[in-house]
Amino acid sequence: QDVAWTLRLEAIGDTIWTKVIPVQSLRGHSVEQLPDSGFVIMGVRALTFLFSQFCIVKLNDLGNFQWSENFGGSNNDNLYDGHWTSDGGYILAGSNSSLNGDVSTSYGGSDIWVVKVRDCIKSDSAN
Repeated sequence: QDVAWTLRLEAIGDTIWTKVIPVQSLRGHSVEQLPDSGFVIMGVRALTFLFSQFCIVKLNDLGNFQWSENFGGSNNDNLYDGHWTSDGGYILAGSNSSLNGDVSTSYGGSDIWVVKVRDCIKSDSAN
């Protein structure tokens, strides 16, 4: 089973904690600390060797897994950047080549895809 590993460091480089995240095939692209002192990891989750979906993973301040959510379809959907927004949600930007799942329109090939989501989509579940 392929899982993700994360760690939190002090400014001088000493380890505060290390955690294994129960989300298979996660490749994190960005991490942000949230106002609740928790963290959000935004990246992609590989569905197969060739295809992936956008993925958000929420950790609490101790690095414990809280929830994760995937966005996309059955083809290759790649997250390039993501950020927490002041309304408590997230904005994700990347490309998609799916025409199913969360993707409603395709203009052919690989399209630019921007997704705005709200916080706490799922609770205590890994995809």
